[in-house]
Amino acid sequence: MNEAAWDEFSRGSSIRRATRAGFLRNVAVALGNWVAPEAVPALVRALEDPEPLVRGHAAWALGRISSPGASERGGERGGTGSGLAIARQVLLAHGGAIGVDSGRGPATVFTLPAVEGGAS
Repeated sequence: MNEAAWDEFSRGSSIRRATRAGFLRNVAVALGNWVAPEAVPALVRALEDPEPLVRGHAAWALGRISSPGASERGGERGGTGSGLAIARQVLLAHGGAIGVDSGRGPATVFTLPAVEGGAS
């Protein structure tokens, strides 16, 4: 939600007191507590927010959704098995990729191609 969308959404409402960053932080916390894979796309988008407060809480929420024990916290909606999906969405959102090769043995290999000029 950019500033213009926030202004339109919150105009005339007491929710404005929370500020845009505070409101989006609260949304990220709620989504993290929901621990549902459906929240992942919105949280991945929030990682690009200009406000550090929003980005930090989006990262926290994504960690909760993909962490061990997420299904116990999330009740019947669960959250297990979404860690790789989250990693893939984050990588794709940043122009990256992820490859998986299960082969025939007990090992699974994940490939994260390096980008020329990327961070080391």
